Amino acid sequence: MPDTRDEIQQLYLAIGYVITKWSFIDAALDFTVSTIYTDCGGNRLRNTMPKFLKEKANFIVKAMDEIPQLASFKPRAQNIVGRVMNNKDYREDFAHSVLTNPMHVDGVYSFVRLDAKEHNHGLKLWQFDVRNFPTMSETLEGLAIDAQAFAKSLEVAFHK
Repeated sequence: MPDTRDEIQQLYLAIGYVITKWSFIDAALDFTVSTIYTDCGGNRLRNTMPKFLKEKANFIVKAMDEIPQLASFKPRAQNIVGRVMNNKDYREDFAHSVLTNPMHVDGVYSFVRLDAKEHNHGLKLWQFDVRNFPTMSETLEGLAIDAQAFAKSLEVAFHK
């Protein structure tokens, strides 16, 4: 039986929410990196500001370990970076996947994405159950709030 308009809109709402909410998380990481790099001596740790997620995460962790004035921020930074890395696949999967069939099976939709590796590419097949959206949205909302608050706390403490 074909999906109703309401059912597919629930899926699109979830996808849009994840992509939009992740932009808040990513912006908070950008502000965190910028403050560390320009106001806390992070420019001594690397020649350029990190741009990609894994680089940002590694830079923040390294800065917390190596810049003494950031020591009191380390537990919060580790918590946020850990949560970001644990939840990054939501964004990656939705942003880079194709819905394989607009029909669902008991609320579960199937997707495929190119799993690009350095020397070979494969396909990642995955599924999303729209019933998991409330939990997913709460997780991302909490992470966005915490990441933004952390970025602000660094700005207040160190921005010149």
